[in-house]
This record gives sequence, C-alpha cells and structure tokens, in this order.
Amino acid sequence: MSYKDLLEKFDFGRKVEYDTFENKEEISKGKFGAIFKVDLKDIKQTVALKTLYHYDEKSLDNLIRNYANSGNLQCYLNDHFPELDWPTKIRMAKEISSGIKCLHSENIAHRNLHDKNILVHDETPIDGTPVGFKDLYCAAWNGISVHRPKIEEVCNKLDRMRLEPIYEDMFDKNAFGKNFEYASFENKTEISKGESGAIYKAHLSIKDENKIVALKTLGHDDERIFYDFVREVKYNKSFKIHKIDSESKTFYIVLQYANGGDLQCYLNDRFSSLDWLIKVRMAKEISNGISYLHRANIVHRNLHNKNIFVHDGRMVITDFGLSESLNNSTKSVTSRINKKWEYFDPLYLQSPLTYEWKKHSDVYSLGVLFWELSSGLPPFKALNVHHVINGDREIPIEGTPDDFKNLYCDAWNGKPDNRPDIEKICKKLKNMQLELFCKNFSNFKYSFSEKPEKIGEGGFGVIHKVYLEDIKQIVALKTLDHDDEEAFIREVKYTTKVNHDNIIKFFGIFHDPKTETYYMVLQLAERGDLESYLKEHSPNLKWPTRIRMAKEISSGINSLHGANIVHRDLHNKNILVHDGRMIITDFGLSRSLDDGTECISSGVYGRCEYCDPNCLPEPLKYKWSKHSDIYSIGVLFWELSSGVPPFKDFKNSPTKISNRLLKGQREHPIEGTPIDFQNIYAAAWDGSPDKRPNIKEICNKLGQIRLGRVDKKNV
Repeated sequence: MSYKDLLEKFDFGRKVEYDTFENKEEISKGKFGAIFKVDLKDIKQTVALKTLYHYDEKSLDNLIRNYANSGNLQCYLNDHFPELDWPTKIRMAKEISSGIKCLHSENIAHRNLHDKNILVHDETPIDGTPVGFKDLYCAAWNGISVHRPKIEEVCNKLDRMRLEPIYEDMFDKNAFGKNFEYASFENKTEISKGESGAIYKAHLSIKDENKIVALKTLGHDDERIFYDFVREVKYNKSFKIHKIDSESKTFYIVLQYANGGDLQCYLNDRFSSLDWLIKVRMAKEISNGISYLHRANIVHRNLHNKNIFVHDGRMVITDFGLSESLNNSTKSVTSRINKKWEYFDPLYLQSPLTYEWKKHSDVYSLGVLFWELSSGLPPFKALNVHHVINGDREIPIEGTPDDFKNLYCDAWNGKPDNRPDIEKICKKLKNMQLELFCKNFSNFKYSFSEKPEKIGEGGFGVIHKVYLEDIKQIVALKTLDHDDEEAFIREVKYTTKVNHDNIIKFFGIFHDPKTETYYMVLQLAERGDLESYLKEHSPNLKWPTRIRMAKEISSGINSLHGANIVHRDLHNKNILVHDGRMIITDFGLSRSLDDGTECISSGVYGRCEYCDPNCLPEPLKYKWSKHSDIYSIGVLFWELSSGVPPFKDFKNSPTKISNRLLKGQREHPIEGTPIDFQNIYAAAWDGSPDKRPNIKEICNKLGQIRLGRVDKKNV
C-alpha cells in the first residue's frame, strides 16, 4: 500500500511536509527503525522523527512525536538517578502505567516494553523502596501471567499510594510549631480557591491560641498538586507556618490570616485612601518578596493580583504552586496559568509551548502589578491577548510620579533583556519612597565648611557632628547604617509628631546626590548619652539631680504615650544629655498604637537588660504596649540610682541576662536610695505588665518623693 493510501486510511491529523524539518540529527536506532531529533520550523518546536525500516498498515513510515529532552528511560536514570526522590519515581511509574492503560483500553498490547522503550527489568528490591511500591512491581513481574494485576489495578494502586511517609522528610520539622488537631478549627469558611488548593478562614481555639487563621487544604489524590503544596511550604517565608496535619485524604497547613484579603479586593475597597507614599511602599514590599525568591534562584511564574495578600497593610506573596528553581526545568505549564494572561510575558502568550521562564518573567508581572497599584484597577480590561503581544500596554494614570511610571514601563518592556533586574527595581523604589517622604520636610543643601565628624553609632544609624550653614548651628546628622528606609521614615515620623523639651529636635532633611544618601538633621546633645554621662558624673550627682533626670525622662515618655506612641527601644544609649537636660532619641523601632504592634525582636540589638521579660521567650509573638516602655523606665531609674548599667557583670552575655530576668531576678537597690524612688522603679519593672503604673502615675509619684526617707535595710 502506498503512503497516500495509508494516509487516507488512517486519520493521523495534520500532514507535515518534509521540507519543514531542519537540523536533523539521529539520536537512536532500534530494531524497527531510527529516531531523529529535528526542528519543526512552522511551530518552532523540537520534535522526534521516527522512520520505520518496514511499513505496512500497522506501521507508518514517518511518525511525528514530541521530542523527549532527557532521552529514553535507561539514559535518564543513568544521568539523574541520584537526584530522584520517591515521589518523583512514583510519578514516573504512574505516567508509564497511564500510557499502557491507554493502549489496553483500545485492546492494544505494546509487546516490546523495556528500558529503551521505558520500564524496568526484574531485579532484587532496593533498600528504602516503599513497601506498597515494591509489592506492586513484584506482582507485575509475577512469572504466572494470570497472577499479574491488570493495568487499571496498577493505576488505581499508584493513585491510592500514601505519600505522607515519602514526603515527611521533605519538611523541616523544626519549622513547624504546635500540633493542631483538626477539631481545634471552628467556623471554617471558604474564602479563596487557588491553583494548588482551597483556602479557608477559620477560628483556632485551643488553650493558649485563640485567633483567626487561614487554613489551606488540598486532596493528595493528585500527586502533582501535592508536590506543588510541598514546594509552597518550602518557598513561602512570608507566612508564619505552624503545622501540617492530615485528616482522611486531606492535608492542611495553618497560615497567618491576611486580614486585608487579596490585592484586587484591597485596592477595590481602599484605593481612595492610599497616597503615593503608601503605593510605593506596597510596590517595594512586593518587590522585596520577589527579590528573596530570585536570590534563591527561584522564579514565581504566577504573579497576579489574587496571589498578593495584604496583612495589616503589608504585602505578602503567596501561591507558590508554580514556582521553580532555575536549576530545574523552566518550560511552560500552559494548562495551569492561562486564567491570568494579563500578567504574563507577551513572549509566553505568543509561544507558550517553547517559552522558558526566567527571572525577567516575574519582572514583567511586576510591571503590570505596579500599573494596577497606580490605577486601582485590574489590567487590560479594554485589550485582548493579541493587543498585548503586539506591544499595546495600559495608559499611565494621571498624577503618577514619573519615576514610578518609567519603572513599570521598563518592567513590562516587550524585550526581556531591556527589563531591569529585581535588585535595580528594589533600589529605585527605595529611593523613590524616601524622595516622596522627604518632600514633606525642610530640605537643606549639602554644603559644609568642615568635614562632618563621626561621633556615634546606634542600632539604626551613624551620627556625625557638623556646623550647618543654613541654620548657623552645630547639629547632629544621622544616616542609615543598615540601609533601612522604613526605620528612617519611622524615626522622622515619630520625632516630628511630638514637640517636647525632652524629645530630640528635628530640623529637617538633606540629600547627598553623589551617594544617594538621606540624612536627618537633629539637635546635637553636647554631653553624649546617659551611659557616658553617668560614668563621668555619677559620683558628683546629688539625689535632687537624679530625681530631676528621672522626671525629665518620664515627661518625655508621657508626651509620647499621650500621642499613643510606644518607643520600644528605651535604654541608656537612647537617652542623650544636653545642658544637663535629658533628651529621648532613636525612634527607629517606635510604633503608634493606632497601627499594628507586632514585635521586632529586641535581641537583634542586644539590649535585653531594658526589655520586658515577657518579650524574651517568644519575641515575635510579644505584643508591645505602653507597659513595655514602663518596664524600661524602671531599669533606667535603677541605673540613675547606681550610676552603672544594669547587669554590667554580664555585659557580653545576653543569654545569662535573659535567664535571670525570666526567673524574676532584678538588680538590688543601691544604698542610700530614697524609699519612694525605689518603690517607683520596683513597681515599674514588675514581671506582670498589668501591675505596672502608667506614665502619668509615675510622673505624679516622682513629684511627691520625700528625699529624707531611706530604706534602713540598704543603709
């Protein structure tokens, strides 16, 4: 029978002309024919071209197949076996079985299955093989054919094979906290469905946990989805992951509940209240999350407005089901991501089968998200896929800062090589955020008659002393040591919110264009910090002076608490002395109680002596309040009485100090301390926050101290 007759007899779909093949290369030769790797020009795809030595109605001369990048099973196992885990091996077995099931459903027997055509030889079971998998292949190669399972049975057993023991080692057990029973979750309400599973809002109610959480769940009958779920746990550092648990055939993960919903809903509800400083901060937070992934050589591949969540106004990236390491394959998974085409690289939209995902793929998505932040609307409602492929984009929104507009236009450039990398985006957003913020304050020219003199270094910045021509005064210049613009903004924000004699004075900001550095221009305290001042002057300080110093510190804190601000970092380096007057400074950790009060671990800055002991066991769970500052004041008052820092014998051992504080130990009263003053600081550093006096009570009691009353036990 001729080729033409064969093609007419069988419906092989599309006919391909031979001249559409190029770069023909033989890659295999078998008993029945040869296989070539070729490029099919018209669809821009590499395929396998098989030619048969003999053809008839059962074997056609040329069959086009998808080219398998990794070759046959024997070659693949030879090259990759050490890196294959058991979930991958079981997936491979399921795919082979699925193919054979398809043949058997058409009553076709392959008759030539081996490792060159896929499958395995009869061998001794390998140590570590899951029992269910070993039993299955032993039954399949049974010498008596009637005892072998049918292919449907093989597929069913593979589908039902329990994966929890296999995946158990993939999880870092130290990353999970308490073991939550499923019954601990109440009022479960579905709030979202993603590519990898459903998300529920639930109330977690147990002895020491009573809060709203997000509960992510999926069935593990689809091993691919389960693997995506594992990957999400691995990559998602933004959420606080507590525990993975299982009930029946469902896996659960308990996540921090994002109280602002997804980005689309958040913008829809709150866009009118967002100024450009907030929008740029949101863009920066999303970019910082992507930067974290890209530094780990991971591409998210599915960024859109439903995968960005908002918690306490902060952006959180989620849904890592499609994320991939660039060390692995970056080929497209088209069937799972075409629902949000508006956010995907036009090159992917043009050639989804051959598109390779790179870091610049995420950058394009960021560009679209940035435009959405500027408009408050989902993108491309008036455009279709072909418009975007041809280079059409959304029109910039009136009032968008030029720098922000230029940034997202660069990010969604049609040519990937012309897009900025994520680190450049983060740097531009950081400078943009500071520039927008600093426009609200007096800006001084960067000009000095003398070179600034470095006089100090704090937890958040370096301090220089310089004469500033603009105001004809010697000032302190503070810049960021850790490149933390959020701390810079907080410090300026809270320093300027309160005008008080015992709070550091803020004169303005200036910018060094050469180094892209912003400086705060602050009041200079000529006598240094409290620790240095007491070290030099304590022997000569009388009790009236010490009481006055305590009153001034308390008065400054009273002004902060009156404005609903918690300092959160009070210690002897953050109290300055100017003309004998106490000046409170360093507001980098300060927070308004009108905002969230999540703790930043004070252990990072090494000042646990002044920190509420309740913060020490689990600093990330500790809720800061005005009581937190009161504890610090108690320690500072003891330091005023003694002239030395607290626990000075353990200065280089924060762990020893923490252990003593957790046991309730405090410094002993100093001989000669007025009993009224001693009672004030003892009440202030009480281990129970509710028993501590508020700042107004402390101010009142300081005014009533009778200096003649001394505890005789300390004389």
